[in-house]
Amino acid sequence: MKKVLLSFIFVALAFCVYAQEFVFPPELNWWIDEIKKVDPSVSVEKFKFENENFIYKDDRPVSFKNKLYPVFKKWNFYGDRFAYNDIYAKLYKEKSGKYSISTDVDSAFGIFDRKENLLFEQFFGSPSWINSFCLVTDSRIVSVGVTILPTQLSNDNFLSVAFTIHHYRIENAKITAREYNYCVDIKRSDWENLKLNWYEQRSDYFESDKE
Repeated sequence: MKKVLLSFIFVALAFCVYAQEFVFPPELNWWIDEIKKVDPSVSVEKFKFENENFIYKDDRPVSFKNKLYPVFKKWNFYGDRFAYNDIYAKLYKEKSGKYSISTDVDSAFGIFDRKENLLFEQFFGSPSWINSFCLVTDSRIVSVGVTILPTQLSNDNFLSVAFTIHHYRIENAKITAREYNYCVDIKRSDWENLKLNWYEQRSDYFESDKE
């Protein structure tokens, strides 16, 4: 009986830890609202756990001193490191006075120390990218993004898309990354009207390539 009780307690604690990890910050609710324009039934609760992987700290951090844009930085509360949306993105000022953003085909999410040395990086490849992210605590980050899936539909007017929520738990030498997906088929015309990137929500500062 004692063993059964201990087993029950262990399972209950494990469930609590798992449940607490999937915390979606309200600062990213706009992203879910954008998806609702093409799929009104979407909700955070419908995202399914896909996989877990590990990102290890670089033994010899590469310096990006004076190569990063302040607007892409989000500092942790302690102030000893910051996260960066896309390491290789470029910022350009247009004639309108607004800025446009050029992103790399193989986008990469990064975490840097205060001297702009790259501590951790995660490459997504050309079909995937991060739209935005939020620091929950000094050791927790939530990001949202998209993966374009190989479509199984014969109609070229549709895209198969996996909307993804990443939960990062940062330790000294590694990051545990959990991925949750919500897959849907979307009309290409509807897809082109979505503004999922954080800078597309700031038309006062940034020009969108969809305008």
